[in-house]
This record gives sequence, structure tokens and C-alpha cells, in this order.
Amino acid sequence: MRIISFSKKWDKLKQTVFTTFRFPRADADKGRDWHEGETVQVYYKSRTPERMKYGEAVIVKVEKRFLGNITNAEAKADGYPGGLKEMVAWLLDTHGKRVYSGPMNKLTLEWIETNKPCDNCTTNIDQAIQCDEITCYLTCEDFKKWQAEHLAVAKQ
Repeated sequence: MRIISFSKKWDKLKQTVFTTFRFPRADADKGRDWHEGETVQVYYKSRTPERMKYGEAVIVKVEKRFLGNITNAEAKADGYPGGLKEMVAWLLDTHGKRVYSGPMNKLTLEWIETNKPCDNCTTNIDQAIQCDEITCYLTCEDFKKWQAEHLAVAKQ
């Protein structure tokens, strides 16, 4: 099973269905690019010591998109509050002129039900349980903030 990795803990990963733009794989010419129906492992920083598995998702749609065909709304949905201008700036800073070399893949993914990230953080939990100290304490950067907010509400 292939890996899709994110270098940032995007809020979009808390949604049941989310999108990401990816360049074609190096072996795409051999038919090995991303495919609809493919199950992938979703990670945070997969090639670093900070590596954390979010869960598994299914690619439900693959669209070829040139940079000039991406809408402002799509850029915002992809995690760029500043829209297309912010997305293009990030892509150019990260990938350079490669962004102009051809189409990217717009992947729409859906979490496999038992691997949806917690609604309060990005820890991978089973949907049957809630975000709590046991599931989040060691992996969630936002846990202490979440805990303070929830404990404050509970005390009221």
C-alpha cells in the first residue's frame, strides 16, 4: 500500500472527504500513477523522525489539473486560506518551476471509517471513541489546549 504524506497538520484532514494536489509519480508513464479505488496510508512527515500515521483512505476521484485551471475555492478547500495566490506561492517555493511543467493530480480521498482523525486534533482514532487522554496524550500537539478548553467547559 502506497503512502501519501503531508508536511503540515492540515485542518482538511479532519474532514471525512478531503482533497490534495500531487504531481504525477515518477513512474506514471508505466501506469503507476494514483488510481481511483486505491487505498493509501496517510502520514504526517513520513520520511522524518516525527513520522505519524493518520490512517488509511481510499482515493475516490483523480482529476488532472493544470495550475491555471485550479479555482480559488479549490485552493481554499485544499488548506490555503489566502486562496489560489497563497497556494501558488507555496507550490513555487516548494517545487519551483515544476508547477508549470504539466498537470497535477487533484486527488479526492475518503477516510476508511475506522481510521478517521479525531475531531479535536489529528490523532488517528476509531470513530467509536472520542478524543481523550489515552488516544491523544502522546501524539497530539493540541491536546493540552483541547484538554484546557474541555475541562473549563466541564467546570462551568
